[in-house]
Amino acid sequence: MPTTMLTTDPLTPGGISTLAALSYEPEETQVTVQVQEELSCSWHCAISDGTHWLPAVWGNWTTHFTIDGHKIVCPLSGPPMIMRIIEAGFHRGLGIVFIHAVVFVAGCEDVIGHAKKLPIEIDPHRHYPIAKLQHHWKCEPSLWPIRALVTYKSKLDEEMSHGGSPPFFMLHLLDETGEIRAHADNQIARELYDRFEEGKVYWISNANVAYNRYCPFYNLSHAYKIVFTRMTQIEECHETINIPALKFDFVPLSQLRTAPEDSIWDIIAVVIRIGPLETTKNSKTHCQLFKRSITIADKDETISATLWANRAEEFSISIGTAVAFRHVKVANDRDGAGPALTVLSTSTVHVEPQMEEATALRQWYATTLSSTKKRKRQNDDA
Repeated sequence: MPTTMLTTDPLTPGGISTLAALSYEPEETQVTVQVQEELSCSWHCAISDGTHWLPAVWGNWTTHFTIDGHKIVCPLSGPPMIMRIIEAGFHRGLGIVFIHAVVFVAGCEDVIGHAKKLPIEIDPHRHYPIAKLQHHWKCEPSLWPIRALVTYKSKLDEEMSHGGSPPFFMLHLLDETGEIRAHADNQIARELYDRFEEGKVYWISNANVAYNRYCPFYNLSHAYKIVFTRMTQIEECHETINIPALKFDFVPLSQLRTAPEDSIWDIIAVVIRIGPLETTKNSKTHCQLFKRSITIADKDETISATLWANRAEEFSISIGTAVAFRHVKVANDRDGAGPALTVLSTSTVHVEPQMEEATALRQWYATTLSSTKKRKRQNDDA
């Protein structure tokens, strides 16, 4: 990178304070600063206006830099450089500038001024929104403490691990902005499993973020997942917070007749029949596995659903109960009786949920289906 001799101070007076006043969402600005040092990796640096400095990160992998009309990526190696920030945001909870677009001004052999870190009052419990977690955050995991509700916790099941023997568990984590999958395996899974409880809220930091490879059974919309490490910190949150209820994408049962096999859906229905507990063999492990079939109905359709393992064995829902199923799978129609549903280990079951759809179903059942059954019993007695 060429070095340019500067005869005047090119830095924007009070530029760091200007950047610290920005919102988190990218804003246009015109602040010239000096990049003084790399802090941990190619996208994490210290920027200075000669009087104050702050840590900064590149807002995304597409950030580009222009030198003599040519675009280059992350030119932070070598001597200090001067650049004009033209788009940036500031995360007050973390005290970090997010740089989204810059223009190179000049190279510079010496550090300008004697900058001190700009004092920022950082809330140690200021959380990062789940919806904005990205893959590159794994480079500096301490930058993203999140506060999330555990909406689903799997068993510590060795059969669920990719290798077949190390323990593995998975969580679904929800905050005000979105939901994400998290998991741990091997010894880390054993150490962290009992730290989480479904339905509780936790502060989580120092974990990695990785791409969430598509799997039809993990039907969360987030493009990334959280991977717990030995450095992961977990603390239960006892504050009163406003995390919204789970979001459902309900479809009527009649729509499942034309749904592709193995597709994943959210449905809500009333339990109208409960089958006996049965046993079968797991095709992979040849171990005994419990199963139970139930029949559920809404205003237009009746369909069967199969529960497995502990859910089948411990099933205690009574007939006439409204139940919301999240992320259940459409099974193959092998006997010509129409499609059926499989309640997966990653599915969640919500009994008598407090929502309009459940209220409407209960009223429909009370006035229609239960009355029909009553008349049938009276006819049988006659």
